[in-house]
Amino acid sequence: MSKSTGILTFVIGTALGVTAGLYLNSEDGRKMRKKTMKRLSKMEADIEERVSKAYDDLKSKISDSTEDMKSAGSHVKAAAADVKDAAGNLKSTMKN
Repeated sequence: MSKSTGILTFVIGTALGVTAGLYLNSEDGRKMRKKTMKRLSKMEADIEERVSKAYDDLKSKISDSTEDMKSAGSHVKAAAADVKDAAGNLKSTMKN
């Protein structure tokens, strides 16, 4: 980038910054900032609500899955005991 292009870029950037600063400090600019802050606050509350709901849903699904796994474990344990008993009965029948 040449020196004159750099200076021109600096001058244009400065002019845009001053213009934006003057606008944002005007009555219309203050109204716009206030309106923007309200919108951002609403968006923040909406995001917090969605994240909280998603967290609660996930927590519930994990809890349900844990209970399902415990129940399945109990069923497997009972089935294993039944198989063990059946094997013992078969063994005892085979001896006789």
